[in-house]
Amino acid sequence: MKKSRIVIICVAVSCLLLLAGLFAILQNHLNSPAFQNEVLAEVSRQLQCDLRVEKMNIRLLRGMDLVGIRVSSDRVHPRDFLKAERLRLRYDLYEALFHHKVVLQELKISSPVMEVDLSQPSQPPSIAASPPSEDPVKSIPAVPVLSTNTPVISEEAITTLPPAITAPPTPRHDSRGEPLWPAPPSIDLRSLMLEDGKWTFVMPDHEKLVLNGTRVQAIFSTDPVPSGTGNISCQTVDLPRKIKLTDSSLNFLWRADSLTIPGFEAHILGGSIGGRLKADPTKTAIPFELQLVVKGMTMEELIRTFDSGPPRTGEVKGQIHGEARFEGSMVAPLECNGHGHIHLEKTRLINIPSLTLMGGLLNRSEFRDLSLHKCEIDFILQSGKLQIPNIQILAANLELTGNGWINLSDQTQEFQMKLGFSGELARQLPSKLVEGANRRLDGYMEIPFRLWGNLSWPQNDLVKRFEEFGSRAVGGSIFDRIFQSVPGENSK
Repeated sequence: MKKSRIVIICVAVSCLLLLAGLFAILQNHLNSPAFQNEVLAEVSRQLQCDLRVEKMNIRLLRGMDLVGIRVSSDRVHPRDFLKAERLRLRYDLYEALFHHKVVLQELKISSPVMEVDLSQPSQPPSIAASPPSEDPVKSIPAVPVLSTNTPVISEEAITTLPPAITAPPTPRHDSRGEPLWPAPPSIDLRSLMLEDGKWTFVMPDHEKLVLNGTRVQAIFSTDPVPSGTGNISCQTVDLPRKIKLTDSSLNFLWRADSLTIPGFEAHILGGSIGGRLKADPTKTAIPFELQLVVKGMTMEELIRTFDSGPPRTGEVKGQIHGEARFEGSMVAPLECNGHGHIHLEKTRLINIPSLTLMGGLLNRSEFRDLSLHKCEIDFILQSGKLQIPNIQILAANLELTGNGWINLSDQTQEFQMKLGFSGELARQLPSKLVEGANRRLDGYMEIPFRLWGNLSWPQNDLVKRFEEFGSRAVGGSIFDRIFQSVPGENSK
C-alpha cells in the first residue's frame, strides 16, 4: 500500500512537471518572434493596415499586453494616423475551456491619439494588405477604437444591456450589398475602456474638430443578437469657428436595428446643450429624431464667437434658452425638418449706437442701457427654409414684432416687421414720423416695414420714412445699424 502511494505521488508529480514543461514551451512559443510575426501578418491582412508595437507580451492564462502601438495606412492621411501607449486584453479562460466560447473580460486602451485629414483625397482600399514590419514585434494590429465625446456617467449606465430583441435585425444595404449602418461588433466584451484619448479630424473645408480627454466605457454582447451599451465622455471638444464644448457626455444603446442616445449634454458658450437621439437603420433613409435643449448660453459668448466683422460699439448681454425637435435622414442629416422655440432672459442692450441716437432724439436716457422684458422667437425648419412665424422683442415703451422666413440654400430673407412705440413715447415723436402708423387699443403706435435681401446685405424700407421726414442722418444710421443694412437704392 505504501509503495503504491509513492508510485501515485511520483506519477502525479511527473504529470505536473510535464504539464509545467509543456506550458512553459507553449508560453515561450506564443512570445517567440516567429509566432508573433504570423499573428501580426494575419491581423494586418484583416485590417488592411500596417501596425507596429514596441513590445508584445502574450500570457496563455490571461491575455495579452501591447506597448507603444502605431497604426498606419496608405488609405488615410496622414499615413501614421493612430498611436496608443498601451493596450491590455484579458479573456475568460473558463468560458473558453468549458463552454467553447470566447468571452473578453477586459479591453483597455490607454492614451490613444488619432489624426485624420478628411480634406485630402483618400486612396481606394487595396485587396492586399500592407506587409508587416520586418521586426516581428514591431508590427501589431490596432484594435478598432470608438470615436468620442465626454464625462463618464454612472456605472449603472453600462452594467445593463438593452432588452432582448424578439426578431433578428434587418439593416438596409446599398447597391454593393454593404450595410448602410454599421452593426455592433459580434463579440462578448464585459468591459471596454478607453482612457485619455485625443482625436483630431481635419474637415473637408480645412477646419479642425479636436476631441481631448476622451474616455469610453462600454460592454458588448451577442446574446441574443450583437448589441452594445455604454457612455462616451470628453473634457473638451474644439469645433470649427473656435467653438468649444466642455465636460461633454453621452450614453448610447447600439444594435444592428437601432441607435439610441437617451441622453447627452455639454457646456457651450457659457451655458449648456443637451438632448436625445434615436435612429432606425432598418429603413432605407435611416430616419432619426433629435431633441435639443439649450440653457443659459450667453449672448456675449455667442457674439464673440460668430461676429467676424469689424469691432462693434456697444454690448448685448443676456442668456439664451430654447428647445427644438428635428426629424430627418442620416443619409442627408443637413436636410432635416424641425421646429423650436428660443427665448432670451436678463437681456440688456448697453450703449448700442442706434438706441443711443434714438434716446438723444427723444431725450430718453434709459435707451443707453435698455432692458428687454421679453425676447422670443418661434421657428419651423422645412425643406431648407426657416419659417419664423413669431418674433417678439419687447422693452419699456418699445416693441419689435413680426414674422418671415430665411432660405438657407441661397441665404436670402423676407420679413414683415412692426416697430411699436408706446403712447407716451409716440407723443414725443414728430407727427410726420408716425403719420400713417397703426394705433392699437393699448395706445401703442406701430410702424410696419419690410426687411429683405441677402443675409449679409439686408435691406429695409423703414429708412425711407426717416428720409422723408428729413432725418436721414439720424434715422438712417439708427435703422441701418439695427438691421445691419447697407444703404442701397433707397439711399441715393
